[in-house]
Amino acid sequence: MRSQRTITIDIIMTEELYSLVETYQEVAAGKMQHIRNETLSSREFIEGLSVLSTTVGGDLVTASAGRNPKSAVVWVSANAGLFGDIIEKTLEHLLVHVRSHTADVFVLGQVGKQLLESFASDVHARYIPFQDDVADETFFHRLLEQLSGYEHITIWYGKFKSIAVQSPDSRTVSGQMLADVMNTIDPKERRHREFTYIYEPDPSVVSKYMASEILNTVVEQTIFEAQLGKYASRLMHLDESIDHIEDRIDVLDRERRVVKKIREDRKQRTMLAGMRARQ
Repeated sequence: MRSQRTITIDIIMTEELYSLVETYQEVAAGKMQHIRNETLSSREFIEGLSVLSTTVGGDLVTASAGRNPKSAVVWVSANAGLFGDIIEKTLEHLLVHVRSHTADVFVLGQVGKQLLESFASDVHARYIPFQDDVADETFFHRLLEQLSGYEHITIWYGKFKSIAVQSPDSRTVSGQMLADVMNTIDPKERRHREFTYIYEPDPSVVSKYMASEILNTVVEQTIFEAQLGKYASRLMHLDESIDHIEDRIDVLDRERRVVKKIREDRKQRTMLAGMRARQ
């Protein structure tokens, strides 16, 4: 049986851990709330842009018959822990995709790098430094530079559905759909190309716009969605931890009461034994 002092020390340390987890929970809630409204309000629009980009990209790529367009897969993981299991779940879906498609793989975050090296060392990837709570213009510029030249980009991330539910998801966007290819096609031949859509003023102008403005917007908003999903997952993970800590405190408190009662009973028996001895 443990001493009452040892149990009291355990209770104090557990209560301090409870306070620390509560603080992390408040920080996660604040960060999640900060990006939640803006991200969710634009989700439908961004998904529409993604579909438009992919559809138009597939149409414009027909202007370069016989090409083998490059594809990229981007995994938005994390740079630290305490994000629940959303990172691991997303990795499972990512591996299924990567092993059935030919593409260059990019991983954002140290956690993703470690997981990929541990569980899928056969998958070769390029790692890009990534901070969980900071995504500024410098980062996006560096990321888009890495993705320059890819005509097909798939981004895997943890999607926020509700506070309690986050699930792996992907978003596809066409990158450099025509790029310099349009310049290699004879202008007369361009006019005879059959496209699904009518492009004004010219397919190359549309391609240039799609490959820059829309790509930038979709990638940026998808990164923010990934952050939202991660912090929601962290919030739920910390909430479960608080429940476990509270249960632990209850167990320790009951143990302390039992030890206290045993000590008091032992004192009473000692006192009675002393009284009998004096008599």
